[in-house]
Amino acid sequence: MKTRIHYIQTSILTVAAFLVMSSAVGQQSSLPTIAPPIAPPIAPPSVAAVPVRSSSSGAEDMTKNYGLKFKSGIGFYYTIDGVPKPLTWAKDTRSSAVTESDILQIPSDVQFYSYGLDFSVGGNMQDTPIPPHLRGYGMTYVDMTGKQNGKWAARFVPVAGYEQKLYRIVFDGPLDALASDGFQYAYWAFELPDDKKFLFHFATARFAEEQKKLRAFVSQALSSKDKTYKGWLSTGAGFFAPTVTPFQIRFTSYNEKTGKVDAEASGLKEKQNTIFAGQLVGNRQLVLKQASGNIVWNLELEEMWLVGAYSDGLLTSVVRIALVDVQ
Repeated sequence: MKTRIHYIQTSILTVAAFLVMSSAVGQQSSLPTIAPPIAPPIAPPSVAAVPVRSSSSGAEDMTKNYGLKFKSGIGFYYTIDGVPKPLTWAKDTRSSAVTESDILQIPSDVQFYSYGLDFSVGGNMQDTPIPPHLRGYGMTYVDMTGKQNGKWAARFVPVAGYEQKLYRIVFDGPLDALASDGFQYAYWAFELPDDKKFLFHFATARFAEEQKKLRAFVSQALSSKDKTYKGWLSTGAGFFAPTVTPFQIRFTSYNEKTGKVDAEASGLKEKQNTIFAGQLVGNRQLVLKQASGNIVWNLELEEMWLVGAYSDGLLTSVVRIALVDVQ
């Protein structure tokens, strides 16, 4: 009898354990399935921020540059309202004088890029990559006296996500001061290794006002049909002392809309006046061509003077015209 009772108790305990286990399994199977963690979305490639304060690298949302279209192919670009525009012609300032048409007016939030140029490859005999600033890339500026001031590095920051190599160009140097009218300057330059330069000026409100006043001054001078201006033509060869010929010039007509200019000078020839036809280019450059000759005067406004030089064979001539009364 004891053995039967023990068997029954053992069976009851076994069944109870089985029911408890089944209940636990059922409860476990009814729990919601937990999905594996989802990785955060990957942001599009962006320009790496660099700790340099300049108008081309200030605190800004670098990701806004993603998706730029460089439609003109390999080369250097600058942006206007976020649209890349190619930099086409670099100026060799050693061989020719800088004119107003050489200087590109740009906004203060401009950005610069190189597209399709690989600066990660070798640049010397050992094929060791050379940083762009050691190759000669940099920036400088020229003051109102024509003096070049300083030279700062141009650093190339890689931008991912493009078919061709893309670098954001960040300039060291006083670009913030230049862009905010901190001081007057003629232009600033993006220097290339072959001593050529892309020339710029920030189109600030102060600069625009100065250009407006300058235009008014030039227009008034060219529109004064009854006023005669004094000029000097200095001609010489080599180390010989130049011959200075004083003359007088009068602007007989000027079209404000087209910039067309006609002028008449006396004193350059003994018996007759010299007739010129010309064109005002921008606000500072006046080109005058003799109507009956091949002499062209490319004159640049310096202070209150029109100044230019030209060569005719072995002779070099310098023209100076005072737009103010001088003794």
